[in-house]
Amino acid sequence: YQICGVPNDVSIVLRAIARGLSGPPIELKLDGHTLAIRPLSIDIADSAARAISGGIATTGLAVVKGTVKKEDGSPLEDAQVIVLGLPASTRSDPSGAFELDSLPAGSHSLEIRAIGFGRSRRLIDLRNERPVEVALTLKKVAAVLPEINVIGKNLSAGLTEFDQRKLHGGGHYIDRDAIERRNPIRTEDLFRTVPGLRLVPSGSFDYSIVSTRGGSGFNSQCSPDFYLDGAKITVDASIGGGLPVNPNELYGIEVYSGPGTAPAQYMGGGNSCGVVLLWTRRGENRRVRR
Repeated sequence: YQICGVPNDVSIVLRAIARGLSGPPIELKLDGHTLAIRPLSIDIADSAARAISGGIATTGLAVVKGTVKKEDGSPLEDAQVIVLGLPASTRSDPSGAFELDSLPAGSHSLEIRAIGFGRSRRLIDLRNERPVEVALTLKKVAAVLPEINVIGKNLSAGLTEFDQRKLHGGGHYIDRDAIERRNPIRTEDLFRTVPGLRLVPSGSFDYSIVSTRGGSGFNSQCSPDFYLDGAKITVDASIGGGLPVNPNELYGIEVYSGPGTAPAQYMGGGNSCGVVLLWTRRGENRRVRR
């Protein structure tokens, strides 16, 4: 195949479709080059088709396994391993080893991320009954986290903070149903349709989420404050951080265009660029009931 006229200053996504079967998205970045070669493969076997379409078949599928290490060669435990576009995910064990099985064969993007480390992405081609082994090294990045105060409180009727505020409005809300309908490759993709926010390419794989309603001056833009399960986090795409959660782990997202519209407990800091609250599905098991 040959595709001409594609932009070479942003990431592009390739997807192979054959006999009604759609392969996973494959991200490719040209980095200013005028030519890139990327073979694509897709398994049209029934078992792979059922796996991609949500069927129950699990036999005869592909496996990827490997190790995750730090720059000094020591193993990195609890690194998150995901296959973009698929619900499959796992974490590395104390020896840095991981394994993902029951995957559809074909071309895939494997992504490794860990708190305090820059993410790594590897293009892999999986084959049935032939495990693929990879070894990845993550570079440590420095991130200074602000102090936080943890305040316990009861929520009425067993609802999470997200559920309660969504009932009353006041912000832009993305719930679990909307996340599943969009089936994003990365969490940042969910912000493409949020009013007042836009994605700006940063680094090889990441995007910065910026507000077009804050800051000062004509056409100014700045970064909103981010909170993960109620704790403020530092998000710096320029050092390969990105949002430290993948779409499959999310329960919901709240977006407030300015500090004055955000819930009182998230209005500190004086940032005029708004507030983004990310809630993981771990919170589903922590709802308070009367």
